[in-house]
Amino acid sequence: MSEKDLALAVLAVNQLPFVDNVNVPLQAPTVFIKLSPKLAEVLPEARSVLQVEKTDFSVAEVIRVYNLYVVEYLDEIADLSHQLLMEAMDQIIKKARS
Repeated sequence: MSEKDLALAVLAVNQLPFVDNVNVPLQAPTVFIKLSPKLAEVLPEARSVLQVEKTDFSVAEVIRVYNLYVVEYLDEIADLSHQLLMEAMDQIIKKARS
């Protein structure tokens, strides 16, 4: 990826609603994408910054990584929370019938 292409990709990624800023260290092979403050508040610190290799950096790749590391993670948490809530409700109902 040329420097111009990388710069254009950074500008495009910075426009995504879930992105706060993009950091492209000069000598590192990785681009760091800091998520929006609202997301950073609710996510573990390790998930509030995405990492993409410079060679793969694009809007599509950032969206793919965001989906994998944020959306799917939050879906898993929501599913687990719902499952535990249902188990608790079942437990209460069983106790009430006893």
